[in-house]
Amino acid sequence: AELLPGRARAKLQLGDADGALADFTAATELDPDSFAAWWGRAELLIEDTRQRKAALAALDQALRLQPEHAPALARRGDLRRRLRDFDGAQADLEAAMRLQPDSAEHIYALGEIWWDRRDYAQAYAAYARA
Repeated sequence: AELLPGRARAKLQLGDADGALADFTAATELDPDSFAAWWGRAELLIEDTRQRKAALAALDQALRLQPEHAPALARRGDLRRRLRDFDGAQADLEAAMRLQPDSAEHIYALGEIWWDRRDYAQAYAAYARA
């Protein structure tokens, strides 16, 4: 099971996204505590707009295993924003920013949430800080 995420990444580099997803999925089934498997699965599913809820579930599992993984928090925040869960998105981005306070990417993503909420003053403040 521990080798499957590596094989999945190799398949992805070779252009076999379906094979990569199958390997990441198999890895999560064989080892539900594999952060690499859940993270890889989420990253692939996010790209398919029809699979965003499945991607969110995979990110939830990854963060269950590593709750202070700032990139996963930020990615879930962005996904929640796309799903119009602005409160959840903001909570995730703020948590990521506590872990990586100088990340322009996280600050910019928070600005995107404010923009989608139509709070342009807050969005501007975030963009200016990024």
